[in-house]
Amino acid sequence: MSEKVFGVYLAKEDPESDAYAKLDLPARPWELLDALDKLHLQEGDRLYLEIDDYYDFEELATVLQDQEDSLAELNDLAERLTRLSDVQCAALQGLIQIETAKSGGEISVSRLRDLTESADCCHVVPEALNDSQLGRFYAENGFVPEVEGLSDTVFELLDFAAIGLRARKEEGGVFTRKGYVLQNSDLKQAPSVAREIAEPDYMVLLEVAGRQGDGPAQGGAGPILVKLPAAPEELESVAKRLGAASSRELWWRCIDCVIPEMRDAVSAAGTIRDVNRFAQTAAAMPQEQRKVYKAVLEGLRCRDLASASAQADTLDVYLLREDINSPSGFAKEKIRSIMDETMVDQVLTNLNLYRYGETLMESEHCIQTGYGLIQRRDGHEFHIQNKEIGTMEMRW
Repeated sequence: MSEKVFGVYLAKEDPESDAYAKLDLPARPWELLDALDKLHLQEGDRLYLEIDDYYDFEELATVLQDQEDSLAELNDLAERLTRLSDVQCAALQGLIQIETAKSGGEISVSRLRDLTESADCCHVVPEALNDSQLGRFYAENGFVPEVEGLSDTVFELLDFAAIGLRARKEEGGVFTRKGYVLQNSDLKQAPSVAREIAEPDYMVLLEVAGRQGDGPAQGGAGPILVKLPAAPEELESVAKRLGAASSRELWWRCIDCVIPEMRDAVSAAGTIRDVNRFAQTAAAMPQEQRKVYKAVLEGLRCRDLASASAQADTLDVYLLREDINSPSGFAKEKIRSIMDETMVDQVLTNLNLYRYGETLMESEHCIQTGYGLIQRRDGHEFHIQNKEIGTMEMRW
C-alpha cells in the first residue's frame, strides 16, 4: 500500500487570491505549515480544501463529506489509514458500508476517524465474497450445528447460499471487496485533534543509524529519531548509542524539515554537523524572515545544503511580495498603478494577463514562487541554477 492516502488542493476562500498549495497526506508538521504559508491566511480567512486523489482508498471518494477547514483532522485520518493491515482495511470497508446505509451516503472526516479507530471491532472472513461462500465457511467451521455429522456427500447437497443469507441477515454483516465483515463489538471514538497545526519542537527531524558503506548499518542499534538543532555533545551521544566512533560515521535520512524542499539536500549533506548548522540557522530566524528564506531558495533553485546555508546571510537583498501569487496578479497590479480606474476593467477583460505578467516579470527580474513574488531590491537579475521557472496554477 502506498504511503500516500490523499492528494489535496488548498487555497484561500477568496476569488481575488491566486495563492494555492498542493500536498500529499499524511504529511509531517512542517509540510502542513509550509502549505499554509503559501496561502497567506489571515485572521478570519477560510481554507478551501479539495481532495484531488484518493490513491489506494478510492472507495472513500463517494462517501467522504466535504470538510474545507479540517486539514489537521484529514491528515490524522490519512495517517491512521496508512497503519491499517489488509484485514483492518476490509473491516473498515464493511464499517463504511454499514455507516453509509444509516447516514444516507456521506461520512464526515471526524466519523471516518472513529470508524478507522474501530477496525478491530469486526470479524472478517476474507474468503467469503457472497452468500454461498459465507454459508460454506459457516457450515465447515462449526457455526451451523444442524449440519454436524453429515457425510461429505450429503454435506455438498446443502444450500450454502441460503445458509449464508440467513446468517448475514441475522448478524447484520456485509460483503466487501476483501471479504465478509461483521461488527462484533461497540465502535470506538478516536481521540480529538487540535484544529490548529502547532510548530514541532525541531527544525529538522532525522532518522539516524550507524553507517555501512553508503547506507545504514545492518543488524546494529537503531535507527533512531533525532531532532535538530542539537548541542554538539548530543550528536556525539547519538553516535555512541548507535555504536559509531563519532558523528562522522552516522547515516541519516530526513523525515521532516522546516523547509520541506530541502529534505533531499539534508539527506545528502556531507556531515550531520552541516545539517545541525542549517537547523540552527533556521531556528534563529523569525517566522516572516523564514518565509523570505524559503522563497529565495525556491527562486534560486537552490538544492544543496551548502548553497542554502550561504543564502541565509543574503536575505536583506531580496523583497518578497506575498500578495502577488501569479503572473496575472502582477499584471493586474501594474495596470491599476498606471491607468485610470475607469479603464481598468476594460483592459483587464481584453488582455492576456498571464502572458503580460510573464513579460513584466522578465523585464523587472522577478520570479514567482509558491510564497509570492521575489525580486532583488537592487533590480538586478537572479543567478539561478535552473532557468526553467515553473508556472503557477489557480483553480476556483
